Amino acid sequence: MKKILLFSLMVLAFVACKKKDEATDPQNPQTDAREAFVGTYDLTINCVFRASTGNETIDAMLPDSIPYTYNGEMTIEKDANDAAKVTVSSSVYNCSALVAGNHLMLESENNPDMQVDLGAITGLPILQGVTLPLSYSLVHGTADLNGNTLTWHSDATGSGSVNVLTYALTFSGSGMLDNTATKRAN
Repeated sequence: MKKILLFSLMVLAFVACKKKDEATDPQNPQTDAREAFVGTYDLTINCVFRASTGNETIDAMLPDSIPYTYNGEMTIEKDANDAAKVTVSSSVYNCSALVAGNHLMLESENNPDMQVDLGAITGLPILQGVTLPLSYSLVHGTADLNGNTLTWHSDATGSGSVNVLTYALTFSGSGMLDNTATKRAN
């Protein structure tokens, strides 16, 4: 029985060494799953916001929901410090993401200062040219890569204060964002 056990351990050690050699074999290189995500993307965000000021008169003028579409650029690069992560950068998103197969798990993020043109978003003439400094937080769902397209959902909450005419308004709200990012050809 001891001979069988010793023989089994020797075979196991041989197989383990062989697998380690195959993993570092330059003829059989391991692929970096992050490569599929790295590149420049055309980003489209279709979102619906709900906002309030706490002022009944102003809130009555605001629509129940505000649809908005954003088009821009997004880049994904390998994280130099973590072999399982990438960094996602755009004018809206700046976060790390963990790569798992064809999925990205984007980290939640807090953005302390973004400038939002209230007139452009709400369509209200009284708010034309009024810029709102906005602080917001994002919670992202898992991004799925299908071919050269990433899709995911994000939820946002935010707030900011601005003076409009003689009123000091504090806006707060939430948003639902559906994201589509299409990788550009090299």
